[in-house]
Amino acid sequence: MHLTITPHDPLVARDARSFGEGNGARTMEWFNPSVGAGSLRSLLGKLGGGFDPAMIAKLKDITVRGPFPMEGKDMFVHFPLDFVARKDDGKIFPLRPGDDLREGEGTNLPGGIRLCFPKGLGTDEPDFKPLKPPLFWSLDRMAKWLTEETFGNDFASSWKSNDGKESGMLKDGFLRSLEQDGRTHVKIDPESGASSEGMLFTTSGLTFVCKAGEELRPLRMAMDARTGDGFLNERLKGLGDHHPMGSERRLAHWKRDGDHDARWECPPDVRKHLSQTKRVRMILASPAPFRSGWLPGWLRERDGAYFGTPPGGNVELRLVSAVVNRWQPISGWSIERGKPQGPKALRRMAPAGSVYFFEVGKGDPATLSDLWLKSVCDDAQDRQDGFGLTLWGTW
Repeated sequence: MHLTITPHDPLVARDARSFGEGNGARTMEWFNPSVGAGSLRSLLGKLGGGFDPAMIAKLKDITVRGPFPMEGKDMFVHFPLDFVARKDDGKIFPLRPGDDLREGEGTNLPGGIRLCFPKGLGTDEPDFKPLKPPLFWSLDRMAKWLTEETFGNDFASSWKSNDGKESGMLKDGFLRSLEQDGRTHVKIDPESGASSEGMLFTTSGLTFVCKAGEELRPLRMAMDARTGDGFLNERLKGLGDHHPMGSERRLAHWKRDGDHDARWECPPDVRKHLSQTKRVRMILASPAPFRSGWLPGWLRERDGAYFGTPPGGNVELRLVSAVVNRWQPISGWSIERGKPQGPKALRRMAPAGSVYFFEVGKGDPATLSDLWLKSVCDDAQDRQDGFGLTLWGTW
């Protein structure tokens, strides 16, 4: 069932840097999926009366998707990394796999993977500075991008003059990165009334307000949670509670938002385009900790290429190319009873927005629409935590 999270304070999406005496707590641009999953499971555990081993196993078995930013009825996801636009005029040059290598040409990429190049950029055109795109795109905008439709002059007029300069700006289905709220904290010595030595630090948090022209609008978060346990399912159905989310125990209100929501389903136009092609694109809507780094573990090398079927799918895909940014770290602190306490091992994730280009071998590509906003991670617990959620389209 679908949930809505309404923050009461700026929320801190802590990064992986240490936080102690004299060090500040810095926020990332958005939450890792495990933050939302952990907060929800903690809330349900408290409502369920405790955290005995049986309850912990049931809580970890909940499948969570999100959180994603939401304004009104629009849900937003990270922009795709195959998007490139010229800063001067906003003209778009999507990154697409190049042609097969000719005789005498070669790369060190594995599995016959091709390089990606800006589509429509002539060899005689001068180099240019790319425009910094809005961090979040509405699902309607993503559906257009996934079906190869261009945005034209409306994108250029909206953003080329606002290149990363105004956070929290909402326009034409695009949302600039959220504004950050900075706070300074100090520990006061009760005897002297002065600040304690070395105990001055700052925190930054995400402010859930956006600017649409001169109007300020509130932002919320959307999540989806599924469980086969009847007791926990009843707790989800009646959910309407305040509970901390993120660092510093900042409060948010968690509420059930119904069982059916078209925002979580593949748009009909995307489904139609998938049924008419053998070339498909997979975009990560949330970061993915694959076992092989940037490469999904369900892709295996065969005959000089990578082939595989994503979890939950029935279509064999061949990897043609990929656009993946530098790896994103994730760690944490283990407090689960019966297991070693302390810091978790750091893992590397393919970041949200990463794009994978495939050609369909066996199966009906239209069935990939059933994997819309579903996880393709290698590990079952990562899939249940909401890592590696995907959007599917054509190229």
